[in-house]
Amino acid sequence: MKATDNYVEKYLPFEIQKIVSKNLGAILLKPPNDEIDQDTGTITRAPDKSTWTDVQKSNYEMYERFKFNEYDMFK
Repeated sequence: MKATDNYVEKYLPFEIQKIVSKNLGAILLKPPNDEIDQDTGTITRAPDKSTWTDVQKSNYEMYERFKFNEYDMFK
């Protein structure tokens, strides 16, 4: 039982941070991607990076910095 308690105390914060990071990266800073229409099943392709708006470019740069910092922090 002590080994399980030790494991939970040590690794639970990392698991929680991983979940939070994944959600933030997927929702708030998400770069544009392909979308599927649920009714018809047709796929709308995401615009190419060269046609992104300034907001999309800024969000993508924030996303990349976020991913790099997360990797650097938890490697």
